[in-house]
Amino acid sequence: MYEDRRETFTVKDVFLQLLFIVLLVFILIWLFPTKGYLERKLDGIESSIDGKLQPLYTRLFTDNIITMKDAAKSYFTNPRLPQTVGDKVKLTLSEMYEKGLLLDLVDSNNKSCDATKSYVEVTKMDEEYQMKVSLSCSDKEAYIIEYMGCYDYCNGLCTKEESEIIRTGGKPTPTPSNDRYRYQYVLRTGGTCDKYGNWSEWTTNRIEENSYTKVETKTQKEVAYYEKEYKVVDTKYVDQEYYEDVYYGYSTKTVKKTTVYNYSTIVKEDVLSYGTRTEQNTTVVDFIYENVATGTTWVDAGTIETRGTKTSTATEQYELINTRLGEECLNICRDVNYYVYRVKKAVPTYTTVKKCPEGTTPTATGCLKVEYVNSNYCPEGRDNGSGCVKERTEKRCAQGHDNGSGCEVITYEKQNYCSSNGRDTGSGCVVPVRKTKKVAELVYGWVDSNKAVYKDVTYYRSATRTCTDGTVDYKWSESNNDASLKAQGYTLTGVTEKIK
Repeated sequence: MYEDRRETFTVKDVFLQLLFIVLLVFILIWLFPTKGYLERKLDGIESSIDGKLQPLYTRLFTDNIITMKDAAKSYFTNPRLPQTVGDKVKLTLSEMYEKGLLLDLVDSNNKSCDATKSYVEVTKMDEEYQMKVSLSCSDKEAYIIEYMGCYDYCNGLCTKEESEIIRTGGKPTPTPSNDRYRYQYVLRTGGTCDKYGNWSEWTTNRIEENSYTKVETKTQKEVAYYEKEYKVVDTKYVDQEYYEDVYYGYSTKTVKKTTVYNYSTIVKEDVLSYGTRTEQNTTVVDFIYENVATGTTWVDAGTIETRGTKTSTATEQYELINTRLGEECLNICRDVNYYVYRVKKAVPTYTTVKKCPEGTTPTATGCLKVEYVNSNYCPEGRDNGSGCVKERTEKRCAQGHDNGSGCEVITYEKQNYCSSNGRDTGSGCVVPVRKTKKVAELVYGWVDSNKAVYKDVTYYRSATRTCTDGTVDYKWSESNNDASLKAQGYTLTGVTEKIK
């Protein structure tokens, strides 16, 4: 037996169901955070990590620029340094890679530093060398400057102990500058180092000392060479030629003598006819100005009212603006149409034109008029008013005959001379006669002596150790002598940045 059951929903039931749904939504939101919430949390974590890693990023850049400096110092031996004061030698990071001086320098963004913009530049100063090391990476760009030379406290070329980090060229001067710089300090705490290992073999190759390598040097005298002396090593007899003068008397001969004199001259005048030529005369005349019609413009002539329609012409335009119905009473009264027109009349327009008269050419300053005039002139000679007078010089020989270049006179005379290629002494002839005699000749040469010349040779040996870094903290200051930071144990790293 079945019993029918009827279910009904009340307002209370609906409210409870809605409350349950709202509560379920809040629980889901709490359990599963939104995308924006997650992004904000991640951004906060990344910012915190970046802040903690910033000292390591700075340390990486500092290590890179110091590595680049040490590689350059090992490369710039004396033959590679500039020789004249003011000369510069530049080595880019790309060239250092090509020469195998460095491996690839990578910054904190895991990107290679710019091999073209990064460089080492050495400048020859008066008594030392200036080395500028500039490194450009995606996270930072800075440079350091060191001064090197041969000083009392080092053997060979080394870094100057007291030097400005940032210089603009030459030695530092107290000249004030508007540029501001900040200087990097470092504090290293903790860390351990093993004992140094065994010493290496002595070598003449230069070894640089650093935190992980200690270096010992010794200088000893070594024979560079033995002096040679130049002295007599032998005597030999050789035939030596010499000349002895032999005297003898003159010989005589008849000599034909030719003398050329200048011409004598007579000036004569020839009368020639004029020549004619056409000359050009150029003058500048003023421009002339004319009014030339350029078109027409329409001018408002008011309104008119007519009983009939009007049609526009080439000189008048009619624009219908109103009509009205009026009454006209002559014999009888009737309705008629009246038309109101706006009238415009054509008025010609002119412009003033500047031009030149006929037969002239326009220029920037006026009209050029060219005329041609015939005139007499003397192609040669001078004008005497009735013709051209040309002077003609006649030449003649007062003595001798004309040879084409002067007057030639021939005479004959007796002369003394020395035969057999002798030499005239003024009183006779002498001829040198070649003879031979034996002479002793000393033979010189270079021979070794027992005197040795010594030179100083520097030998190097090194021992290395392994170190574990402790805590490294970097700070910046606008002073390169910050007493507060130095009191805390901070030291300058050598890295300086210009404050923009």
